[in-house]
Formats: sequence, structure tokens, C-alpha cells
Amino acid sequence: MIQFAKIFAVFAVLASPALADSPRSIIVMDGSGSMWGQIDGRAKLEIARETVATVLGGIPADQELGLMAYGHREKGNCSDIELIVPPAPGTGAEIAAQVGKMRFLGKTPLSESVRQAAEALRYGETAATVVLVTDGLETCDADPCALGRELEAAGLNFTAHVIGFGLSGAEGAQVACLATETGGQYLQASDAGGLADALAATVTAKLPPPQPAPVPEPEPVLAKASLTVPETAPAGSSLRIEFVGPHEEHDYIRILDANGEWLAESAVDTERFVEVRLPFRTGPHEVVYLLKAQEIIARARLTLTESPVSITAPDMAQVGSDVTITWTGPDAYLDNIQLYRQVDDVRFGYGYVANQNEMTFTMPDEPGVFEFRYTFQDSEVIYTRPITVTLDKVEAKPATGLTSIPVSLSVPAKFAGQPILWSAEPLDPHPDAPEALAMPEAMTGPWNAELYPGRWRIYAEAPAEVTAGRGFGADITVTDAAGQVFEIPLTPFETMGMGEDLPSGDTVAVTIKAEGYDGLVEWSAMPEGGTQDDRLADTVANGWQTTLIPGQWAIFGMAADATFFDRVTIAAGQTDYVIPREGPVDPAQASDDVAYRCDAAPSCRVNDAQTGLGFALPAGWFTDFPHFYETAAGVSAGQPTIAFMTAVGDRIELNPIRWSAQNGTCLDTAAGQLCHWADATEVVIKAHTAIAASLTFTPTRQDITIPGIRLDLTPEVAAALRAKLLGEN
Repeated sequence: MIQFAKIFAVFAVLASPALADSPRSIIVMDGSGSMWGQIDGRAKLEIARETVATVLGGIPADQELGLMAYGHREKGNCSDIELIVPPAPGTGAEIAAQVGKMRFLGKTPLSESVRQAAEALRYGETAATVVLVTDGLETCDADPCALGRELEAAGLNFTAHVIGFGLSGAEGAQVACLATETGGQYLQASDAGGLADALAATVTAKLPPPQPAPVPEPEPVLAKASLTVPETAPAGSSLRIEFVGPHEEHDYIRILDANGEWLAESAVDTERFVEVRLPFRTGPHEVVYLLKAQEIIARARLTLTESPVSITAPDMAQVGSDVTITWTGPDAYLDNIQLYRQVDDVRFGYGYVANQNEMTFTMPDEPGVFEFRYTFQDSEVIYTRPITVTLDKVEAKPATGLTSIPVSLSVPAKFAGQPILWSAEPLDPHPDAPEALAMPEAMTGPWNAELYPGRWRIYAEAPAEVTAGRGFGADITVTDAAGQVFEIPLTPFETMGMGEDLPSGDTVAVTIKAEGYDGLVEWSAMPEGGTQDDRLADTVANGWQTTLIPGQWAIFGMAADATFFDRVTIAAGQTDYVIPREGPVDPAQASDDVAYRCDAAPSCRVNDAQTGLGFALPAGWFTDFPHFYETAAGVSAGQPTIAFMTAVGDRIELNPIRWSAQNGTCLDTAAGQLCHWADATEVVIKAHTAIAASLTFTPTRQDITIPGIRLDLTPEVAAALRAKLLGEN
């Protein structure tokens, strides 16, 4: 928070009558992306907005003041400099409002900004003062020290003051010369109060006694970083880049061309890799790790190779007719195909290519030469295909000679909740069509596929059925009729001719008992390395009699007053398994960064009272604090998020906020998605299964949102209030 005692002192200075003699001034405000960095848990840009509004609210009405900003409109543009408020009396409120609207995303051309501010003040004709507020160093190949000497020599009575907002001593030494060369001061501001003092002192020309120039600090030892990058990659493709690095705020993995120009990037988060969409260019490029958006600490070479791109369309079409096209391309986010008239570059239609393999355009109502344009990421045309539109009748033919038909494929209703991995093989292959279609990852619900008419062999896997030697399979015939729906039955593998390399499905009859407990227990069992669909569950007393496939299983039991957990090896010849009672986690092990830690074998039971989350924490693992993510509008996630970790860097996450199938494996649990990374060790995979089997979630709070009001209530109170509001009672 702003130090209000200092602010009140600022007001007293601002009220001084002597200030009417202050020279015309311009504040140069840093709008670069580094202003998103934090001081004491608050973004620097928030502190700057609040402090500017407070300080300028008290300047005299006749104080001539203006505002210039840089880096506030575009990324990577050293020319992004704007005089937002020209210097004039009574501009304090307008400057505060404009700073409040600024975006913070670009580079730091501070030298050129100060030069333009001096010129706007006519520094060669009259006294002028520029106040630079910066949280970073020059990034646009300019020398602030040389600029200071130049302005001092050419100015009538020119002064530049520099406020280093959150800069280190070494950083401050690199920009302080801009002030000292012009007779101004470098003022360090490490928090909101310091920024308020510095702004008031410089804007009103009531400076404190000169401060000694900052002493450069020893150069910090850079955090180690490394990049794992292939030698080549296709242009426009999505590239997974693995790295080791410090994971600081505003760290980026960037793609640079041979001239060092920034072409693409991905922000570093908690993951050990990033996905970067490569530019659609060929030739040598470079991948770099950028520390805090400023310094490159790792480099790797990358050559981009040619990538196929094409549009298949007829050469001619009649006016007003429908033309179906197909294409090959990067299929990146926002990729689209547009239809333009060549003579005047007028667009007549467009469509996004995502999740499609063909598209239909209606030709214009007037003849002419047109062209289809494949536009990469909605910004760069990478392929064109001309088409002549004529008044003459033209026989319309699909680009491939085929017309795909939307069909819906599903499994019997009792299996509808299982994730299914689908594939389709044409029994009547066509030279212009793929040999087979397949979903890249398992999905629940029907598969809405695009199949051309003919005979197809459909096959689908559900992991729980594969372990029993069965899958979903059938031969179907697709016609050109609309609305075709096919239910694919469960079939033994040998019936589909696929049984040679699959498990036999032999099981062992076992009895699972709770140690020292004969009451009602809700049991669940999950095989290691399996999916949530492998989980068996039952609620019984005096032991659970079931059948399990031999191998390692995580067994979890929950009773009214106790929980039981163990990892057991199911083997032929053994029938009885006793699952020990879980001990509570030791709350004394918690710290500022660790919520729960388990040092007891095989696990500790955790029941978090704040979120209602319960789980078995394996020995040697610890967690951060469970919480519910909220949107910027204050809408809370319905399920909690928590990370499970070890001292050697292993990590498992419940309900991560950004996750794709390429990241790794997720299990559906009673508390949501439990995920581990694709490069997980055997230790992580075993812990993943154990935690998944034991997760429980009983919501302890419930939100009710009324416009302008958000209440956090117990479920009982929320239900009663909702009934009252809806007139149910």
C-alpha cells in the first residue's frame, strides 16, 4: 500500500506558491512489459497508476505538465512512442486518467522518448524538464549517457530527472548518467512511497539534496539454463521445446531469425517445456531463453524446413454456385482460407480450417478471376489458388471426387461414461482419401466423424475393456443420407481378428479387508499405470470380495470414522489382503510453502477442512496449499487445485489450469483431473495411481452471486437462501 504519511507530505510541498515558477515539464512513462513485475506482491504498473493519480491530484492549476509514453501499444516496436498529453496548465487529472488506461507490453526506447519529450518542450528555446520513470534499461540500441550530453549542450536550460522504479544498483548506474549529464538527479524508488516522493520532487522541481551516483553492484551470476531443441522442424508447425531454467516471472522462450528479430514466443510457466508455434519461414533460426524479458541466458540453433501447403479447388465455377475445396497446411490457431477478387482485392468470404478437412464457398454473383488464400494465423498469406468465375454453366465436382458425410459413432449406453479411443478404416479405399482416420486422444460421448460413402471398419478402445480382452468394433456402410448414427457393439478381440498380442484377462478372486474394522467400508481399487476407467468400487461390510487382474493395485477404503490405504501386489494363489488404517498427516510439518507433508509409510491421510479435499499422501511427498482458482470476475472453480511434490522435483497436479494431452497423463477422479507429466518416473506413476484412488471431495462452501455481491456460504445456508429467493418456501 502507498505510504500515506509520505503522500500527505507531498501535498504540502505541492501547495507551495513558489511552484508557479516551475519550468514546463513532461513525464515520460515506461509502458514496457516488465512493468507487470511485482513489488511487495503488487504489479508495478498498479503502483504507478495509483501513485501518479495521487501525486498529480494536488499540483497547482498553472503547472504546465505533459505525458509521453513508450512501449504501451505494440510488442517489439522501438518506435512505439507517443505524446499522449501535450504540456499545458491544469493537465494533472488528464495525465492520471491516461496512465490508468495505458497497456504495458512493449520495448524500452527510453533514450528516444526523452529526446522527443525535449523537442516537444522546445528545449533549445526555453527552460524545460523531462521526468523519466523507468523500471528497465534501454532495449533499442541507444546510449542514454550520450543523449544526456547532447541535450545539455543544445538546450537553453534543460534538465532530465530519472526515477529508477525497482531498479537494482547496477541497473540504476546505467541510466543515472542521463540525469547527471543534464544537471538533474537519479532517484531510486523501491516502493509506492518512494515513487510518490520522487514524482513530487521532480515534477515540482523541489529536489532534495543531490544524492551520490549509484554504485554498480557486482554482476549477478546468471541462473543456469539449457534448451532441448531438434536440429530441424517444419515451418509453421507446433514445436515442443524442453528446457531447464530459473522459471522467473516474465521468462520467455523465443524464436529469433538470423538477424535476431523476434518472431514467436511462449511464456515460461511451471512446466518443464513450452509449445511454440513456429513462423512459416525456412532457413536458420535461433531458440533463446530470455530471463525476465531482458537477458538471453541460453541459445540453441534451429533450421526451419519447407512445410507442405496447398489448396485443391476447381479451375472454373459458375456464378452463384457452391464450390467445395480441400487443403494441406499448418492448421495453426486462427488459420483460415479466404476468397478474394484479384483485380481489386475485395474479400467475398472466409472460413477457419480448424477441425475440418473440406470447406464450401458460394461463388460471387459476378464473373471474374478470384483466388483462395490460405492465411497463416490470420496474419500471413502463405498460399493462393486462382479460380475463374464465369456466367457459363460449369459441372461442379468436389476437389477430391469425394463428398464427406457427417456421421455419429457411439458405444452402448452403459459404457457411455468411459473415454473411448476411436479409429475408422475404409474397406473400399479411395486414392484421394487417407488410408484411415483416428482420434488423437480418448474422448467421452459420440465421435462426430466425417466419412465418405462406402464400407468402413470401426474400432474403439476403452482401457477397462482392453484388460478383459474386448473392444468395440463393427463394419458399417455409410451412405450419402444425412443424420446417420451408428452404435458400435462390444466385441471380443478374437472376433475382430486382433487378439494375438492382447492380455488374456485372467483374474484372481480376492478378499479385501480393513485392518481391525468390520463395519461398512466404501472400497475402490485402481491398477498402477491404468486409467480411471480401471477403477473398481463397492461398499460392503466384513470385507470386499472381488476379482482383480494380477499386478500392482492401489486399494483405498473409506469408512465413517477411518480410512484405509495400501499398494498391494495381486498374485495367483493369494486370496486375502489386509489394508492398514491411515494415520493423520502431521500439521507441524507445514510451512509457508508446504501445506502437508508425509514422512510415515506407506502414506498419511489428509482431510483439508477449508476445501473438503481428502487424499492419501504417499511417504516422502508434500503439497502446496489447496485452493480454488478464480477468474478476473471472481467466479470460483468448482473443484480444488493442489500440487503434490517431492524433494527431487517430482510433481503431480490436481485440476491444473492449463493442460493438454501432450503434457502427460490425466486420470478422472472424484475431485477432478489428476495429471502427471509425460516424462514421469516410475515413482511418480505409482504415486499418481495411489493418490487418484484415494481422492475424495466434499464441498465445504457454496457461492451465490448477486449483481455486485458475492456470498460465501455453507451448502445448507446457500440452499435455504436460494429457496427463499426463488419463492420455493
